[in-house]
Amino acid sequence: IEVEAVVTEINDQDASALPEGSDSASFNAHIMEYGSPTIELIDSEITVTAGSDFEMSVIYGNRGNGLFDKIHIGVSDFSRDVLDDIGFTISAPVQAIEIESGDTKVIVFKLRAPKGVNDEEYFTIEFYGESDFSCRYELSGCNRVYMMSTIRVLEDTTDEGVVSSLG
Repeated sequence: IEVEAVVTEINDQDASALPEGSDSASFNAHIMEYGSPTIELIDSEITVTAGSDFEMSVIYGNRGNGLFDKIHIGVSDFSRDVLDDIGFTISAPVQAIEIESGDTKVIVFKLRAPKGVNDEEYFTIEFYGESDFSCRYELSGCNRVYMMSTIRVLEDTTDEGVVSSLG
């Protein structure tokens, strides 16, 4: 970093009539490494049928300034607890991924919608990404980001061989 200072005023007097007074200094600055995870959803809302299997793709990224960071991924505990109680099942292929700085990776979560939905119901799911580097080394603590998506579950109206009406 190079800094230059020029005197333009002395005791409230214009210094332009005086010989130029200036000085400069150079020094090195080190920016400390930091973790900065990102998260994006490919679909902010998805519509599925009750009892069906489906997938949700989440894009995780690393905007930190290190060579790479290990990003812990998943569904927030509160969101998972609520969805489990309703009857959803959720699985992820991994619990953490290593991502180079400036890069992204797509992770596909597999889900099953609950059965017994009447007409249609809406649910939210909250995904997270957390920088391992920030948890280990940053004084401010773990850097965690969240993203929510809406799941619209429609009643399963497939005909299972039962006569639904007589004419």
